[in-house]
Formats: sequence, structure tokens, C-alpha cells
Amino acid sequence: MGPGCTGLQLETAGSTALVALGASRPERPMPRIRIGPALADRKSLDAEIARLRDLGVSELRSRWHTVFGRQPPVVALA
Repeated sequence: MGPGCTGLQLETAGSTALVALGASRPERPMPRIRIGPALADRKSLDAEIARLRDLGVSELRSRWHTVFGRQPPVVALA
């Protein structure tokens, strides 16, 4: 680009690149981000832990699937 150009100069890893202002870039999809619920207060967290303690293995697996959207990991018992 010569004198009077309207470009932006970028330096990356020792190289210099000129980018024309207003130049279009290929569209890339935005990454999907899953935002979980806000942190629970101490009282509700204690209540949830108490409920989990009363669940059997199959109920815990079901709860895991509901919360994380996938099957729980398989754990080998010694």
C-alpha cells in the first residue's frame, strides 16, 4: 500500500501485515458457550448435598445426566 492508504498495520511474531480498513473477512461461526446458573448460596448448596446423599446409584446417574447432559463416567471399584 502506498502513500495516502488507509490501512492498519499489524505486527505478529516478527512479521508485519497490512490490513485494509473496511476489508471483509470470511465469516466464522461464533463458538457456543453454555453459561450455567449462578452460584448457589450456602443454604441451598447444603440442601442439594443433603438430597444427593439420599439418592441411590441409578438416581445419581440420572441426576448427573440431567445436570451435565451426558452419561456419567464409568468408575472401576477396587
